[in-house]
Amino acid sequence: MRFTKWLFYTVVIGALPFIIRFFLFSIRRDVSSEYIVNIVDMVTFGLVLHVSNLNDLENWQAIEEKERVLYRRISLLLVVILSVLLGFAYVADLDKTDLYNKSTITKYSAALALISLIFISSIYIRYKNQEQND
Repeated sequence: MRFTKWLFYTVVIGALPFIIRFFLFSIRRDVSSEYIVNIVDMVTFGLVLHVSNLNDLENWQAIEEKERVLYRRISLLLVVILSVLLGFAYVADLDKTDLYNKSTITKYSAALALISLIFISSIYIRYKNQEQND
């Protein structure tokens, strides 16, 4: 049950900007497919996942303290990295001299958002399996 709630409340809500951009892309003729992939949306998605994960880790009794601390540290590290990328994304949007490679920032953001999703999904799936075995 916890996994399903997390999937809908965190993943789907965190992905709403992508979903909305996709619908706008599908109904407007003048919007390119690049519109769907937005750096800020990807970073925000990763941040939503990790903040939710940090909150949920506080209440999980089935996870040993050593694992909980490790998961929290990884999430905090990824929050810091994603926040730095968010800062680069904001500065790159304001920069008119093309000093920043937006393509690279986009790739890093997409990779970290995907890594975040896989990492946190693995925690929830593991917890779900433990819950079913108890």
